[in-house]
Amino acid sequence: FIMKSLRISCQLFLYHTTMSLSGGQKQRVSVACALASDKKILVYDEPTSGLDYTRMLDVAEAIKSMQKRGRTQFVITHDPELIEKCCDYVMFMDKGGVIDVGTIEEERLHRIKKFFRV
Repeated sequence: FIMKSLRISCQLFLYHTTMSLSGGQKQRVSVACALASDKKILVYDEPTSGLDYTRMLDVAEAIKSMQKRGRTQFVITHDPELIEKCCDYVMFMDKGGVIDVGTIEEERLHRIKKFFRV
């Protein structure tokens, strides 16, 4: 399920070493390993760094799927599109301090996009 949702082919591992994978492939494999773990709480640090938009959507979908399965997940990111696609609660920080905490809603999402200049 996880490999399929992240569009990672098992064939990829038959003929390639980890070192020969692209940055995006390594990133998706790392996310897949985290999702496959039996941990109840997962922390992702920039899980979509270096991924194109389509792959970012795959990761967001996988994160949402794990949420539906009861996993608590913390996503540390500078990607407002990822926040919009898979987060339902945010802690907005600036200069080392917490500025805003709460559910995703239009006003908060607008503030996040403004901060990221999107």
